[in-house]
Amino acid sequence: MNTSIKSFITAGVLSAASALTAQADALKLAHSTWVGYGPFYIAQEKGFFAEEGVEIELSVMENTPLKMGALMAGRIDLVASTADEFPTYMREGKPLRYILAVDNSNGGDGVVSNKEFATVADLKGHTVAFEEGSVSQFFINALLRREGLTQDDVQMVNMTATDAGVAFTAGRVDAAVTWEPHLSQGAATDHGKVLVSSSETPGLIVDVVAVLGSTAVEHEAELKAFVRAWQRALDFLETNPDE
Repeated sequence: MNTSIKSFITAGVLSAASALTAQADALKLAHSTWVGYGPFYIAQEKGFFAEEGVEIELSVMENTPLKMGALMAGRIDLVASTADEFPTYMREGKPLRYILAVDNSNGGDGVVSNKEFATVADLKGHTVAFEEGSVSQFFINALLRREGLTQDDVQMVNMTATDAGVAFTAGRVDAAVTWEPHLSQGAATDHGKVLVSSSETPGLIVDVVAVLGSTAVEHEAELKAFVRAWQRALDFLETNPDE
């Protein structure tokens, strides 16, 4: 075989093997559709993850129980979600570590409802869409509790935040617990308005990134690189808002 051809084939095989190894070593991060997670994609597209020495595979998973189950089973390595959700799904012998505080919801989450409702108390007896085991359930229960009510006082329709927003916009439920952009989309309908948002409950909804305790130990260097890349993405966002 011609030496140059042999070298070319060898280089190709090694390159493919390296790519497969890199893919296998990538840390998988799952998250829902939420604007606060945008810097993950900035870090990815600007090469900050690679420059800091970590490979991150991003995936969108809207279903909270499915996402958390995958984390606990070790099928994904990191999950970005709200701090309140993780204890619900944590299993005995598998502690979790919060490694990064992402954001504090200040109006991005809320309840969109029919215009006839003036307060959360008015939702009593009506259909309210939100996902069981998610921050939406946590949020609506906190709001109902302030009014002396419980979840049993409303007719729960179990669906993801995205589907809840769509259902409200279509007029299939009286209210939905969701987040942006579905919150504004529901409020823009002829029948809708934002009944209450997280701007009225500062500090209640905080997004974090969490990993299994074992992952925190085994991949300490990569996770530190992940945090550094995240910070670089925030800096880029601040200094390059138009881009």
